[in-house]
Amino acid sequence: MGEVCADKAQIESVIMNLVSNAFDAMEGKPGRLEILLSQVELDKNDTDSDADLEEGRYAKIRIADTGSGMDEDCMKRIFEPFYTTKKVGTGTGLGLSTVYGIVTNHGGTIKVSSELGVGTTFDVYLPLVATEVEHEVSARGD
Repeated sequence: MGEVCADKAQIESVIMNLVSNAFDAMEGKPGRLEILLSQVELDKNDTDSDADLEEGRYAKIRIADTGSGMDEDCMKRIFEPFYTTKKVGTGTGLGLSTVYGIVTNHGGTIKVSSELGVGTTFDVYLPLVATEVEHEVSARGD
């Protein structure tokens, strides 16, 4: 697995915000919450249709739930500051805008897919940095 150059507390905040929203979306009903971490390498085919992603190696954090899901109008606005679908007094509307800011400030991208009544998936892509060992191997030509 590669390394990400990131602020630990901020990445923890990203994960906690997304998990908290997933929990709220399941509204106390039985459901499934997945948290997955993987390393992905994106090439031209992966990035051609997505201007937010560049070719390269990424750490991918996936947070997926089987909650209420979102419609298209909601998905267009979810990263706007102060936008919330929660009842008055239960949310500030700053969680996802904060998540978006943190991810993009770390050179990453966040993707969301959702379907009403089925659930929501957030994929956070953070660029991996080359480690000293990788530099030594590439310099030797191994």
